[in-house]
Amino acid sequence: MHSSPHQPQNNGTISMQSQKPKDPVCAKKKCLQHALLSAKETAESANQAKSEFLANMSHELRTPMHGILSYADMGARKVEADSNLFHYFSMIQGCGNRLLGLLNDLLDLAKLEAGRMNFNFQKNDLLEVVRTGIEEMAELMQARKIKCVISSSEDINTEACFDESKMLQVVRNILSNATKFSPSDKQIWISLTETTLIENRKTLSFSVRDEGLGIPNAELDSVFDKFVQSSKTRTDAGGTGLGLPICRQIMEAHNGKITALNHSDGGAIFTVLLPREQTKKKTEE
Repeated sequence: MHSSPHQPQNNGTISMQSQKPKDPVCAKKKCLQHALLSAKETAESANQAKSEFLANMSHELRTPMHGILSYADMGARKVEADSNLFHYFSMIQGCGNRLLGLLNDLLDLAKLEAGRMNFNFQKNDLLEVVRTGIEEMAELMQARKIKCVISSSEDINTEACFDESKMLQVVRNILSNATKFSPSDKQIWISLTETTLIENRKTLSFSVRDEGLGIPNAELDSVFDKFVQSSKTRTDAGGTGLGLPICRQIMEAHNGKITALNHSDGGAIFTVLLPREQTKKKTEE
């Protein structure tokens, strides 16, 4: 009996191949992860391009504002102090200075993010920088009747390797926030101590405590994000939400850190940790 031509031939064994069906949920999950990763890379690339653009535009953006302020100052000096023109020139100066401050913050943050900010690491005294910051804020503190109390051990060495102007910017920002968000007739406490918290290296700790409203616990980290302000203070004293992100970038460049906590008796505490020595130094060109 002949086999049908359409009947498969075999040698007495049957070969069976089984293929496990693909899991549609797993495939969809992988596709979603790939899409999220691609979107993240695109966003990071766009953010880097933005930072590079702003860093390159630094001179072009600042120069016109300096021109406007110079002519406003020149005009104010050439007219009578009680005239309408003097008032107009003063308004231009005030608005121009606020706009220039915003530009400076935006450009500084862009340079820091793009790695274009130069640092001049030298041996400096952190206590002297803190005192300079207090002197700069003295007028605002007096206007709000706020006392500033500074404490440090007499035998503590407050010298460290850091960029003096950048560290003053950090001190100035923290003191400014403490002053703005503290009620009148209150105090600001400043302390300097020595710790070994960062990679077991000798580290200076600089803390500022105010008697304000404090910061919601859920926002203690997000206040260091760009354009973010505490929900307790965003309607009171204005601001752009750029000061603390700049402080964080500056401290990271110093291999240090800045943190925020709430005090048990009320108010916020901002603490800066600054290593005494820098392992990776940059110098201004």
